[in-house]
Amino acid sequence: AQKAARDAGTIPADESLLRRTALVGRSGLEAEYDAQLRGEQGIKKLAVDQAANVVGTVSETDSVPGNYLVTNIDAKLQAVVEKELLAAITKARNTQDRTDKSRNYKADSGAAVVMDVTNGHVLAMASYPSYDPTVWVGGISSKEYKALTAKSSNYPLISRAIQGQFVPASTFKIVSASAA
Repeated sequence: AQKAARDAGTIPADESLLRRTALVGRSGLEAEYDAQLRGEQGIKKLAVDQAANVVGTVSETDSVPGNYLVTNIDAKLQAVVEKELLAAITKARNTQDRTDKSRNYKADSGAAVVMDVTNGHVLAMASYPSYDPTVWVGGISSKEYKALTAKSSNYPLISRAIQGQFVPASTFKIVSASAA
């Protein structure tokens, strides 16, 4: 009934809904904090005559800017973590597999996260394989998208740091040792 009334013009459309021109955070921090970062769009309703000439303003709502998001990422540390993750992947690929001496480790993906133990802030986060995010600026070609989603690329669009499912590794040893 509300939809029919809205379509008939007796109930105004919810002006907080997204417009088709709205940009939406799709992953990571942008997705998590989209509502806070977005703000509110300004709306200006105009009156027009039969010839579609603007004859006046019916109503106007000012836009409200979104909030800022401040991270704790340390750019220099981030560069070091990315470099060292790549070095560790390369070293693993050149290391003989202990369970199968006829081959080296596959080492096709990995992640590294550096956190401040005093407050839990994430200081650096890296994922491998990675890609250049500027491919999205101005639109991505079908060829570029297929390259990023191909099995042979090992899916660099997946951030192993936040989306990967890995065995707990050395950090878990501390927990199990203290439990024992």
